[in-house]
Parts: sequence; structure tokens; C-alpha cells
Amino acid sequence: MVDFKEGPTIASAISWILEQFWPGLLIVVAIGCLSAWLTYRWQRQYFRPHTGAWCTFAFLLGLLGLVAYWLKMSRGKLEACDECHTTVPRDREACEACAACEKPFATPPLVGTEIFA
Repeated sequence: MVDFKEGPTIASAISWILEQFWPGLLIVVAIGCLSAWLTYRWQRQYFRPHTGAWCTFAFLLGLLGLVAYWLKMSRGKLEACDECHTTVPRDREACEACAACEKPFATPPLVGTEIFA
């Protein structure tokens, strides 16, 4: 707009663009924030590392980033720890919910259908 002499300065051109497209920009930012918030909740619930990086990824890519995160991270089964009684994922060898616990999980009882190699 400045090159075509339609606006006196770059600031006025940017303000005109924002006046025209603010609803779309607001929707895109809201979707990014919602995606980042859901990613944050899942990261904390499953005690996963690199929460900031995954939240940034989901914010920048929006719904596509949220779907990519969801497909990448498999959902483990959540159960209560025998020692600290915190609901934790059982896809690990030990409870990582709090620094005080970190006890290894008890082995599940044998039911007779196991395959021993």
C-alpha cells in the first residue's frame, strides 16, 4: 500500500490490514491456544518430558499440531501407584510422579497365558 501511495506510512498500512483481518487472526490464535492447552494437560497427565517444546509445536500448528501430537504419543494405561497412590501411566518401569516415590511397579500376577522365550 505504501508503494502504491495508498497509505502514508507502513504503520497505517499495517493498521488497515489488522482492521480487515482481525477476526481471522483472533480465531487462529484461539485455536493455537486451545491446542497448546490440551497438549499441556496431556503432557502433565502422562508425566512426559519436553512440555514446552510440545506446547509450542501445538500452538504454532494449531489443530494439525494437536493431531500430530496425539498420533505421536500413544496413550498409556493410567493406574494408581501402590506406594504414593498417584494416578500415573503404567508404560514405565517405575513411578515418576513425585521425587519422593520413584518405586518400581509391582509385577502383575501370572494368569497362565504368558509366553516365556
